[in-house]
Amino acid sequence: SLIGISPVSAAGFPLDGETWELFAGAADSPANRRAIIDNTTGGRYDDAWLSALVDRSVSRSSPIAFRAYLDSWSGPDFHERVRDNPTPVLLVVGAHDPALGTEAMEATWLRWYPNARLDVLKDAGHYAPEENPQALAEAIEAFLAA
Repeated sequence: SLIGISPVSAAGFPLDGETWELFAGAADSPANRRAIIDNTTGGRYDDAWLSALVDRSVSRSSPIAFRAYLDSWSGPDFHERVRDNPTPVLLVVGAHDPALGTEAMEATWLRWYPNARLDVLKDAGHYAPEENPQALAEAIEAFLAA
């Protein structure tokens, strides 16, 4: 089985030029990370919460790894290799994630994995482990128990 938390699909996630620069610059710029986090959580959090998440991100990742990670999810498209994969899949997304929410899952993962199911956390954006850890844990436990 497979569990994806706000997962990018096997089609990658192409970015326009300006957005690419924002994400690429986030490897070295905490301000860029903050803008990304604020956007992908629906702009719902205060300065203290955003600062804490940015600080954690900066302290727990190297700029080289952060930048390489962008290349791994933004470009490669290998969805033809996963089409009709029978693996049981749980997709957990936040209702406030403008990029990798319900619509993105329906257009990709749910089309390619016939045994996939989607759980949408109503009180989360892109960072469910930080935004709503209890609901995330409950979704994962229910999937694994099934």
